[in-house]
Amino acid sequence: NFLDVDAWGDPWPVLAAFFDVEREYPDKLAVVVTDGLRLKAKTGSGWNAKSLSRMTQALGNDALYDSYLDICQSELARLAKSQGYKLAEWVGYYCGYMKQMTHYAALLNRSN
Repeated sequence: NFLDVDAWGDPWPVLAAFFDVEREYPDKLAVVVTDGLRLKAKTGSGWNAKSLSRMTQALGNDALYDSYLDICQSELARLAKSQGYKLAEWVGYYCGYMKQMTHYAALLNRSN
């Protein structure tokens, strides 16, 4: 009932793989992530990150950096929805050198 993704880079392939498998999922799932992908957004190369390509097309490369926590929240909710989860709680913050890292946590509830 707890998923800890400590990628320090791009966590989205791991999160996508986790939610892309048919398995027994708990009714409640806690997810915590250490995410370093915001650095790509800061340097203006979000368009070059496959995991950010959909959001880059929707928001534009310049909007990724300031909106990164919102992007993470919506992307996690989208992935979790594939297994019947809804986002019940969300918290996140920027940290590290020049705030290029992102930590976030979510509580997901599954309706059967």
